[in-house]
Amino acid sequence: MPRRACVWAVLGLGLLFSGPALAQKKAPKTTRAALLPISVKDMPPELAKKLGATVLEELGALKVFEVIPGKTLSASLDGLRKKKVYAKGCEEKKACMQAVGKAVKAGVLLHLQVARAQEGVTLTMRLFDVRTAKEVRKGTEFGSEDPADLERAVRWITRKVSSPILSTILPGKAKLQIDCEEGGADLYVNGKSFGKKTGTSLKVSSGVFDLLVKKEGFEPYHEVMAVYPGDEVRLKAVLKPAETTRPAVAAVEPSAPVEPPPPLKPVEGKPEEKKELPAWAVFDVPKPAGTAAAAQPPAGGAAPWAGTTAKKETKPFLPEPVEEKPREEPARREKRFYQTWWFWTLVGTAVAGGVGAGTYFLLQGGGGGGAGTGSAAVSWQ
Repeated sequence: MPRRACVWAVLGLGLLFSGPALAQKKAPKTTRAALLPISVKDMPPELAKKLGATVLEELGALKVFEVIPGKTLSASLDGLRKKKVYAKGCEEKKACMQAVGKAVKAGVLLHLQVARAQEGVTLTMRLFDVRTAKEVRKGTEFGSEDPADLERAVRWITRKVSSPILSTILPGKAKLQIDCEEGGADLYVNGKSFGKKTGTSLKVSSGVFDLLVKKEGFEPYHEVMAVYPGDEVRLKAVLKPAETTRPAVAAVEPSAPVEPPPPLKPVEGKPEEKKELPAWAVFDVPKPAGTAAAAQPPAGGAAPWAGTTAKKETKPFLPEPVEEKPREEPARREKRFYQTWWFWTLVGTAVAGGVGAGTYFLLQGGGGGGAGTGSAAVSWQ
């Protein structure tokens, strides 16, 4: 009996001392994280304080970071400034990042840069490993200047750059399912297309996932969320019909009628000068048909054209007719003797006579053969 009691006593003491150790083993590990001063470009300085508070809140909600308070970090940075170790652009210097991490005893450092874009705000966040001073992850997010949308962008970018830390500290498998009432929607996870697999349970590793559901004619659904080992996450994506707006056409207002310019006023003090025309300046202006003749100047008065007593009639200019001269036939040339018909008749007769005479003598000279040789004798009577 005493022996059995001793055994139970030993087992009880073992469980008593091993309980905290087992609980400590099951407790998730964390890493200390510090957020460096935020760089703000073309934005109000008060914005940096609000965004910094949102980043620290989101880091704490991810369950893998032990966030270093801003006051502790500011005191450490002041000491490093005095030693001329910390300065602007520290995130680009390996020695500076390691010195800051060592001073605040941090495992990772984060830096956020905010800059105004053409149609909103661009957020760029980088996560550094203090031990190696290397950049582990870099993310970029775009948002409008609306405070609610800007807060959404800050939370999403904080989750994205923290994904490697979450997967490393809390490794494991989980299930993720995205439901959508609109059939035929396309699912994208971390920028990779999974086709039309909405409503299908996917086996994933722990980490942060960028989810996007798209369908033609609807506004896309976008969400960034963290998934932990053993989770069975089921998310409902609600697609809203896209608004089709026609381009506004500005109404064209009728233009005011253009008034003619006022007539020029004569210069005061200077009477209008009248120029006298010379006596030879006679104007004959053709008048259109059907108009009355102009009034003639009075017989006893002076004509306005100074010196003319009668109107000179003008006749149209016509060229003088040209007399046609009879065409002279060229003189006939007398024909020479060899161009006459009788000359060539005589030549033809002489040639014919010569040919006949030659034939006769040719036949006469070949008649030396006897009779019966086929010769012929021709006599002239």
